[in-house]
Amino acid sequence: MSSIPTHRAGSLVALLTVVAALILAACGGGDDSTTAAESSGGATAGMNVGAEPTAPADPDSAVSTTLDPSDTATTVPDLPVNKDPSAVQCTGEPKQVFDATATVGESFDEASQAAEDAGCLMREVVKDGKPLAATQDYRPDRVNVATENGQVTKIIDLG
Repeated sequence: MSSIPTHRAGSLVALLTVVAALILAACGGGDDSTTAAESSGGATAGMNVGAEPTAPADPDSAVSTTLDPSDTATTVPDLPVNKDPSAVQCTGEPKQVFDATATVGESFDEASQAAEDAGCLMREVVKDGKPLAATQDYRPDRVNVATENGQVTKIIDLG
């Protein structure tokens, strides 16, 4: 370690000590009789850490982790098909029809509030001529707009 400055060598030794302590803590003491409650301070009595799993004494009391297909939704809810920005069907409350074209020329804040009041969303995807990052998830009640100097200039699309 003669090529490493003394203060760096001390930092390296301290880092290695911390890493070694973390590894030893993760390994545990090797005593398989410690229960989960004892090792975690919780109230899970009777679970032996490191022990092989055993079947419950009463098989009828076992909880199944298998999903029952009849309990799960098998259909996707119908979403409105919005292609006309002058009649956007909003899915949020109060579920109104929103005319997004009327927001062109308004400030983005005003337009966004008008959309929200109808139960829709408005998202700025082009700002001052520069495209902004936007998720590609489909929201039929979301209006994507372009703005210049904070004013809505164009409805880009819906979704």
